[in-house]
Amino acid sequence: MADSKTPLEHFLGWFATVPPDHQMDIATVASFLPGFESVQHADDPTQIPIRFVEIVRSYTATKSKLSEKAMSIALHYYVGPEIVEKRAASDWRAGRAGLREVMDTLGYQEDDPQLQSGVNAAEFRHRQWIATRDKWRSLVAGPFSIEAIRRFAERH
Repeated sequence: MADSKTPLEHFLGWFATVPPDHQMDIATVASFLPGFESVQHADDPTQIPIRFVEIVRSYTATKSKLSEKAMSIALHYYVGPEIVEKRAASDWRAGRAGLREVMDTLGYQEDDPQLQSGVNAAEFRHRQWIATRDKWRSLVAGPFSIEAIRRFAERH
């Protein structure tokens, strides 16, 4: 049975499952893609992911499957390697070392609760990005793969 969802609908489904701060980050960085400029001009920063979704969704509403295919390919090649993979690959341990250096300079002890809280938060954010990356990899291995995008464009 053929999948009734378009690749962009699968992308939007994935986007809805990632943490709100990841949505903000992805939408903000993707706002530099052609066609997403209006995302940068949101008066209220909480509107950035909403505008991003509206723009992506507008490509699913067009009669032009070529436009939808082009947007799918652009997001496929930009969001994964330029945003998700880089965030998941970042070294939270380097951030921890930097935080410890600052805390040492300010006279905090190694077991200070503020230091531990900062370290724990950095590690948690990193683990969240790894989970987002894993979901992304499943998406691009399946319904948002280049092959799936190509098949979608050919059948419509």
